[in-house]
Amino acid sequence: MLYIFYNSLAKSGSNKKRIEKIIQQAKSVFNQAQYQAINVIEVKKPDELINKMSEQDVVLLLGGDGTLTHITNAIYGYEIKPKIYAYRAGTGNDFLRDIKKIKTTEILDKRFYYIKPYINNLPIIEFNNNNKRTFLNGVGFGIEANIARIVNDEKKLKGRSSFLRVTLSTIQNFKTYNNVKIEVDGVFHNFNNVWVISVMNGKYFGGGMQVAPNANRRGDYVSLIIVHNISRSYLPLLFLSIYTGTHIQYKKYVKELFGKNIKIYHEGINLSQIDGESFDITSPIIIKKISN
Repeated sequence: MLYIFYNSLAKSGSNKKRIEKIIQQAKSVFNQAQYQAINVIEVKKPDELINKMSEQDVVLLLGGDGTLTHITNAIYGYEIKPKIYAYRAGTGNDFLRDIKKIKTTEILDKRFYYIKPYINNLPIIEFNNNNKRTFLNGVGFGIEANIARIVNDEKKLKGRSSFLRVTLSTIQNFKTYNNVKIEVDGVFHNFNNVWVISVMNGKYFGGGMQVAPNANRRGDYVSLIIVHNISRSYLPLLFLSIYTGTHIQYKKYVKELFGKNIKIYHEGINLSQIDGESFDITSPIIIKKISN
């Protein structure tokens, strides 16, 4: 059986003709005559669905980063027997952009990515009294969280938003954090005039910005990128270098750390983005990546 999951609230999941075309293509690629198309919004009891799957079945996820992270959080903690693939759709696709560059990634017919090895060991963020979420790409605090909130709100209201316009506006109005304490595997680091704190499982966020070029999602650690002590006028130039990952050479302004257990302390941090979705948050923030 071929199980195809889509998100009717996402742009890629609302186009019925396109979904039907992908279904027919998938049936051929995976040599599966029988299929079941499932809207993730309507799944209330994932355990019942998961328990009836076998190793001979194939799961295909349709959508961008938002849909994929919604599904991986829903199945967290369950034993998944079938092979799991993702079809490149949606707008962000930072997850598939990242694994495409890993030589061992299996890609069928140029569009179907075998993702099961990359979702077995996802990092977890704990916040707001033990609220837990896994994340595919990364979580962020500071200016990137503010940008994500504004962009998401504008898309809900208007159906579109300008990332560049919002970024430039947010840079002008953002108030940086001082005396930020970050604990990495038991070692404390202190930062002032902090603009960005990115904790990354993969290399990319924001639709292709290579914020953590040395991240390794197959490893048992996350990558931290802290942008600090940089002037407001110079920050836009640094942001441009993030697309190529060359920003980390500016060590005066960019700190790169790696660790398995992360704690972030600062009472002023009250907003985060987790794989592009905005969350209100309170300190301390705990992030863990533990090998299976």
